[in-house]
Amino acid sequence: SPQSIPATEMSLRVHVRSASDLPGLNKLGGKSDPYCVLSFKRQKRQTEYILNELNPVWKKDFSWDLREPLDSSDVLKVKVLDYEKIGFAQFIGRLTVSLASLTVRKELSVHENLLSKQGKSIKGKIQLEVFYSPPACAEGKHHSKPGPYSTPADGLDNTVHDERRHEALRQKAEKQKLPKKPIDFQVRVHIMEARKLPGELLRSMVRVVCGRETRETTVKKGTANPHWSERFFFNMKELPDVVMDTLLEIKVFNVKMLMKDALIGSFKLDLGVVYDEPEHCFVHKWLLLTHPDDPSGKSKGYLKCSIVMIGPGDDPVSPYSKMANEDTDIESNLLRPAGAQLQPATLTIRLLKAEDLPQMDQDYFNRIKKTFFPSASKKQNLVDPYCSVLYAGHTGETDVVYNCQDPIWNQQIKLGVRFPLLSDRIRFTVKDRDQLTRDDIIGTFFLNMSHISAPGEEGFLPTFGPCFVNVYGSPREYSDAPDAYESINKGLYEGVAYRGRVMVEVEMQLGQLPENSLEDVSDADLRRAVRTMSVKPLQYTLHGAFLSATMVKPSDAVVEFEVSIGDKGYLVNGEGDGTDVTSLTPPMKPVYDGHMYHYLPWLETKPCVLVESQWQDCQYRLDTLNYLLHAANHLEHGLGEVRRRLQRKCCYEEDLKGALLSAIALFEDDLGGLMEWTSKKTPLPKMYTRLDACLKESRHRKLKHMYKELMHLKEHHLLSSSQKHSKMSCEAMADECEDYLMELKNLAVEPQNCIPDVILWMLSDGKRVAYHRIPSHLLVFSEDVRFKGSKCGRIQTIILGPAGQEKLIGEEFDSKCGAQLRLMLWLGRKDVGVGGAKDGWTAGLLDTEESVYAETYENQQNFLGKWGGSFLTVPLWSDVTGRVNQPRDAFHPPPGWKWALHQDWKISTGCSDALLHLVHSEWKDEVYEHQDRRPLAPWPSTSYWISLSGEILRTASSGSRDQDRLLTGEDLQGQLSLLPQGWEWKDKQWTIDSEKPTDSEGWEYTMKIGSRYGSWLSYEKKTDLSRRRRWVRKRRRVDDPSPLLGVKVQQKALCTSEGWLYGSSRSGPFHPQERVFDMFRRRCWLRKMVSTGNTRSPPVFEFVHGREKTITRHVPRRYLEFKHVHYYQLRAYLYQARDMYSGDRGGLS
Repeated sequence: SPQSIPATEMSLRVHVRSASDLPGLNKLGGKSDPYCVLSFKRQKRQTEYILNELNPVWKKDFSWDLREPLDSSDVLKVKVLDYEKIGFAQFIGRLTVSLASLTVRKELSVHENLLSKQGKSIKGKIQLEVFYSPPACAEGKHHSKPGPYSTPADGLDNTVHDERRHEALRQKAEKQKLPKKPIDFQVRVHIMEARKLPGELLRSMVRVVCGRETRETTVKKGTANPHWSERFFFNMKELPDVVMDTLLEIKVFNVKMLMKDALIGSFKLDLGVVYDEPEHCFVHKWLLLTHPDDPSGKSKGYLKCSIVMIGPGDDPVSPYSKMANEDTDIESNLLRPAGAQLQPATLTIRLLKAEDLPQMDQDYFNRIKKTFFPSASKKQNLVDPYCSVLYAGHTGETDVVYNCQDPIWNQQIKLGVRFPLLSDRIRFTVKDRDQLTRDDIIGTFFLNMSHISAPGEEGFLPTFGPCFVNVYGSPREYSDAPDAYESINKGLYEGVAYRGRVMVEVEMQLGQLPENSLEDVSDADLRRAVRTMSVKPLQYTLHGAFLSATMVKPSDAVVEFEVSIGDKGYLVNGEGDGTDVTSLTPPMKPVYDGHMYHYLPWLETKPCVLVESQWQDCQYRLDTLNYLLHAANHLEHGLGEVRRRLQRKCCYEEDLKGALLSAIALFEDDLGGLMEWTSKKTPLPKMYTRLDACLKESRHRKLKHMYKELMHLKEHHLLSSSQKHSKMSCEAMADECEDYLMELKNLAVEPQNCIPDVILWMLSDGKRVAYHRIPSHLLVFSEDVRFKGSKCGRIQTIILGPAGQEKLIGEEFDSKCGAQLRLMLWLGRKDVGVGGAKDGWTAGLLDTEESVYAETYENQQNFLGKWGGSFLTVPLWSDVTGRVNQPRDAFHPPPGWKWALHQDWKISTGCSDALLHLVHSEWKDEVYEHQDRRPLAPWPSTSYWISLSGEILRTASSGSRDQDRLLTGEDLQGQLSLLPQGWEWKDKQWTIDSEKPTDSEGWEYTMKIGSRYGSWLSYEKKTDLSRRRRWVRKRRRVDDPSPLLGVKVQQKALCTSEGWLYGSSRSGPFHPQERVFDMFRRRCWLRKMVSTGNTRSPPVFEFVHGREKTITRHVPRRYLEFKHVHYYQLRAYLYQARDMYSGDRGGLS
């Protein structure tokens, strides 16, 4: 019987009796193998499973020893599962039992229906009894969890030796054992961070007072959620009773420059409270701050800290290690002063629908069908999505929608929380249900409470949407192997690809906790959401021009760059509908720069990309966001000039004050314009939400307060008649303006931007190796300069980096950089940017012309040593993928376009490095002589020559390709194949380059055998296994004295003889020079097109194939051509470096 359970002095006992009417989950027998799992305060107990039973009877008893009395918030969690011999146990139902009634009476009987994962009632029931044994001194009384002022109750037995039975008695016994004389104590306080601090233009500082000692943190400016991570130590030598009664006070201040510091909130406790805790410490606890002059005890924010007290013989606990679940289960780590209460509230999160989710499951049948019947294969919705929500330890999830890429949930999750809110983020995780293994994560996104709510008397409760939120994560390609970027999908790192979007709405009601955790959205809320989001989407066009690509990692494969926005322009596994090719630059072989990196030889013709998409009109939100960033950039530029003048010792005070006055005057004009804009009454758009109205009012109020503070600052500093401390006043004023800059940047946040970010990918041999992500609002075009994105239509330099934790490793060197790009991007509505130079997207590039070229590829196969079109597995003329038949004579200009005059099909030679020197009348050729050796052996064991492009030089044999041999020094001096047509040698012979820092013979040394890239030293070490020296020889042009005319002649010659790219198979990788095992080659043919008039129709070719007359589409390539080209050559040598840090832990690099 349950009464036979041995009762400790304070314990919780549960008798699990039975369950009834459980659903059958076994497909064969229609029954289940149920067992029950109980969870209380993270301690679990489990019954045995019963085979093939829907009405199990367990009659099993469990008990938990308690260290402290039950609190009204304590719960017992019950789960009923179906046992499986192979795989994971299947979920049957759950139940959460509140233990609040046990604080008044000792017994509780439960016989209730189980709930599903979504919180809905199911058919099965469970029956159990719960018994509570309170402490002897407190029987019949109401128990609550002791606060920070609480101490163990008087009258308890001090001789208890079992720590598990009563931790408080042990601590009291330890305190009584302390000697009655002054002894040493140390108090360690770790101040970590604060959240939800009220006020504007904050300069937060924490002051810790322990007895007579005071410590202060640094001042954090311009944020309501500051981070410090500062540690303080207080040493005391007093009587133990005196130390236990010492008051520890933690205060948070708003530091003022001209006035007394304003107290935001404080928290007080005796050191005896800390000493009574297990191991004498509070680790990673949140303190609820209150103001002593506020009798209502309202929250003034939260402060996270650790407090450790060390006495004689104590082993200190590290307060710096991160605890599990401290960020999600924050309410259990909260300390409240006596009298401070949190108001119950309901956080309602409506999840309406999702779009554009990627494939997450296998599709073997469709793969086989696609292999034999390519035209019959169709895209399948291989994803079973649902969405889970986590906030402050409370969770909820929607129902699963099977086989749907665009699911519609129309459900709302209600979470019971306490207000004021402590957690700052709501985490949304979109998952794919998997029946055999654990569920896969599609993507994770967050909503910051500080962005959708505002504290204070004039603030507003959390509100959001209805609006789409974009989901980012790992690349969209599906693989049967485990996802290497799973940490990105969990939200631990920046997402590298768009993985869909979810329509979300959030609101909060105060005063009560929810009854049901999951329910359907009401008809009224659904109609309002549909009315808000039924706005017709606008057509947007993303233009991009690539000017240069340098610092490219070494590779024999061709390199492409992809630009995408949302799922538009993103090629999954290289597949698209034929129009996606406009989001890719033409494939090109990188050229070696002679030292470490490669670059793409884009000369006078720069590749362009074009991506068309449709998104909801949120221009009114982006206008305000860009206006705020515009003002912040002005102020930042002005303050930068003031800081530079302050650093100059010889700067005149009048010049300094003039620069400061100029920056403030421009900032004052921007503030005036922003206040006028945020107070302007305009017709409300259809997508206007409550958050838009609240943000508009909040921004106007803060801007008005900032303007008043700026006027007050000018009055005190600039109108002062004293000139003695004018420079000091300028420094103080610049510091104040820095606060305004931070506050302005905090205002420049738009949580309801539904246009996805623009993502650039670098593809090498079709594999994604590096990326860069640009927020879309920075690229949005507007005719008003104030609302135009700061990077729209401007040349910018970006560095592509690896995704997540991955560190890209080159062939012989280590670097995180994938490539450095100089490019220009422009995002705007489709009806803007096509016209003249004033509003066109190329207005930022002078003396250029956008050209359109039709493109097709000629393919050949190597059969018995001869190249031709026989035995080809792809069409003789095809697109870049090799799947679509595109002969040259099948191209007919679409309506509104025509072929350019006097221009026929020509071979694209962009992958050849032979064009690089055609514009010069004189050129210096370079080759490297390499020698390798075995350890401790003499030089050389092997010797070979490498060109500037990094390829090993070989002699061309008249026989078979297999008879080619490595080039020798004698071959080099007499080699004529290195001399292009139309050139002659200026120098009589090759000479060793003496300009670089080398040894007396011109050698450089390194430890790596066969290394083409790496660290080369000018002196030899015993561990060096490879060395090289550079040979140079000048040549001059003899065929044409005009360099520009020579370019045209040489280009024409190259087009008739070159342009082939070779590979071992049709899938690549491709390289420009033929090798022994190459079996496939192709070359690109281009033909220029021009518009017949002022047409806006895109040039799209359509090809009809087969008897079924299937239609494929092809969009031509776009380029920017410069009308006047200037060529430059820059050479720089770095001779010496000092005081360098090592590049690895061993210090060998």
